[in-house]
Amino acid sequence: MEESTHIGIYWLSIETDNRHQTKKEALEGLGYRVRFFKTLDSLLKEIKQNRVKVIIVGDEGPEVVVLKAIFLLNQMPEIQGAKLLLSASRYSETVMRAAACDAFRDILPICLHPGEWTRRVFFAIGGPDASLESPKTQLAIQSDAFFSIPARIVWVHDKKICIESRIFPDKGTSLCLTGPLAQSFGVKSLDLQVAGSDKKNLSYRFSLSLVCRFDAKEDEENREKTLAILEDIGTGRALKAFLAVQSPALRASLIRHLEKGPFETRTALEAQNMVDEPRFFCPHLVIIEESLITGQGSYEPYREMMACMPLESVVVVIGHEGLLNKLLPLSGGREVFIVKNIQ
Repeated sequence: MEESTHIGIYWLSIETDNRHQTKKEALEGLGYRVRFFKTLDSLLKEIKQNRVKVIIVGDEGPEVVVLKAIFLLNQMPEIQGAKLLLSASRYSETVMRAAACDAFRDILPICLHPGEWTRRVFFAIGGPDASLESPKTQLAIQSDAFFSIPARIVWVHDKKICIESRIFPDKGTSLCLTGPLAQSFGVKSLDLQVAGSDKKNLSYRFSLSLVCRFDAKEDEENREKTLAILEDIGTGRALKAFLAVQSPALRASLIRHLEKGPFETRTALEAQNMVDEPRFFCPHLVIIEESLITGQGSYEPYREMMACMPLESVVVVIGHEGLLNKLLPLSGGREVFIVKNIQ
């Protein structure tokens, strides 16, 4: 296996032993930087100062504490786009289900051999390719095979539903949706048929949104009741704000103020995310710190960023006023505002 490019990994584990240390040393031997955190508070404090691309949550300690960590990490704008993994030593069904539902990339038994464990990590985080042994004989399946994958419901109408997941089915593919929504409709599962897909306006950690038609075999009364409840609590499409800000204090202040309003907020984990993330997130408001535009002596990242954003996006640059005349020709006709940093 080839060495990594020094990706940082934060590992939350209330109780560590030789198994954790062995896995840490295996990753560090391949160029990764691994830091253990014994408390959720210390991890959250570090994340607000220094963002990271990979976070491992250990299931050691009280179950309620582990569940709180899974929930909070999945909701933090500071690490949207980071890859989350669960390290399992106690194998709590509740904890593993919570991690799967919150789109953790993998659930890794701590008892695995270090080589197998690191291969699983590489696969989950998109690391270097690992060679896998091929079966010596051809395998045949004599009956239907079923597997479950996590997905998020974005919206649901009378006969259509939009979900986000990591699968890439063709139009017309049949899917089966299980979970609380199906149960509220009075059935064990909903039969879906893919009507179309999109890679824009994505809200969760997945790569694709699917618009599906669903078969209305469910109890009519339960379905109408559920849809009425969803309509009452629905907020409509949220305004989206994307932040490309290096200063931790400024970034935290902006997130705090934006979340008081109707904004769904994302931040760039690194310079490359300035270009990649808006392509899928489609923000209404983009806030960029001047140092990320001029720091490398080139406006190319800004030009690439503007090329893949919606035309209605409003751009706010935190910097000096003289920058406006240089940015307007690169902004594709979008509104651009310059504000001073008063931090």
